[in-house]
This record gives sequence, structure tokens and C-alpha cells, in this order.
Amino acid sequence: MSLDLDYFVEPIYDIIQLLSKVVDLDYLKKYNVKKYVYYLLFLYSIFMCIKYIGILIKGQTIINKSFNVYLYIALSVAKVYLAYKMLQKLNFVEGFDFYQEGTPVVTGVVAPNPTIDILVLATPDRVLPGKKIRYNLQITNVGNVPARNLVVVDKVPDNTTYVSADNDGKYRGDFVSWDDIDLNPGEAISRSFEVYVDEDIDPAITEVTNNVYFAYNQV
Repeated sequence: MSLDLDYFVEPIYDIIQLLSKVVDLDYLKKYNVKKYVYYLLFLYSIFMCIKYIGILIKGQTIINKSFNVYLYIALSVAKVYLAYKMLQKLNFVEGFDFYQEGTPVVTGVVAPNPTIDILVLATPDRVLPGKKIRYNLQITNVGNVPARNLVVVDKVPDNTTYVSADNDGKYRGDFVSWDDIDLNPGEAISRSFEVYVDEDIDPAITEVTNNVYFAYNQV
């Protein structure tokens, strides 16, 4: 004898589907008829289990010698358990078509990472020897977490002489630096410094190059 509950439920469910052709199908969907079929099977299995145990206790004579009361008790208990597990599954799913799987939704997980973007602008873009160049640094945290203790270092270009820096910029050797900067995600600040182009610059040199560096701690 098979323990597959669909062996018992499917014929009943087929009848319900035939009846659905002459009744409101939305009603069946709303009240999840198949779940109630399992409820009936669950209760029926409990009833039969109690019945067979009663037969065993009373020691009643069974006319059909092929009837094995112990086997039927075991089968009834198994049906009770399987019906209960199926009801547990159905209780988590709403609607008539409980066996249909919906489209999964995938959400990406992004690693926390401060990303510093520095744009350097030079004013003017063309200059004579002995004239001043102003470098403006636009510093932005385009990452998703704060950058702490950011240090920005800009090398004074070759063939120029340092003049000054804003926001407590420090001049050390050939470098201008700004220390202990905290930038939250999306936050932007600006820093600037000025240099003079050397008056005795080699006429063959037609441009000066600025390089900027940075380091930070992630919190």
C-alpha cells in the first residue's frame, strides 16, 4: 500500500477541478480548497488510527484474516504525519497554485569602500616665466563609507617655486600636504596652493606637470 498522499488527494482534487467548471473558480482560489482536502485526510487518518487501536485494545475478531491491525495502525500514523507535514507546507503559501515558483529577486551586496576622487585645476592654463599658477584640488569621497584621516599630498611641479597654500597646508621639501581630513560619502572639499614659474626656466620646456597623491584610513 502506497504512502504517497497524492494517491488519496489527487482523485478528490480532480473532482473539485471538474466542479470548478460549473462554479466560481475564484472562490476555489480564495479558499485554497486543496488545503482543506489535506485537512480532511488528516482528520480521517486520525480517526482511522483511533479506530484500529480500539480494535486492537478490545481484541475484536476480524472476519478478514488478511487484515493486519498493526499494519493498518502504522499506515494510519504515517498518513497522519504526512498530512500534517503537507499542511505545514501549505500554510506558508497563499493561493490556489501553491506549486508554482515565483521569480527570485537577487540583491547585490556591496563591499564597504571609500573611494577618493581628486580633480586638479590649474589657473591659468598658459603662463609666462615668473608668473603665478594656482592649483585647485577638488577632493570628493565617491565611495559608500567615510574616509578618515585622509592625507592629500601634492608635489610642487619642477621648474616652479612654492608660494602659499590654504587651509593650513604644509610645505615640506617639494611637497604640499593637508592632513587629518574626514570625508563622508558624497562629501567634497577643495584645497589650493600657488607657485611661481621660475624666471630662468629653460626655453625648451613648454609645460609644467602637477602630481597629487593621497592616503586614508577606513572606519
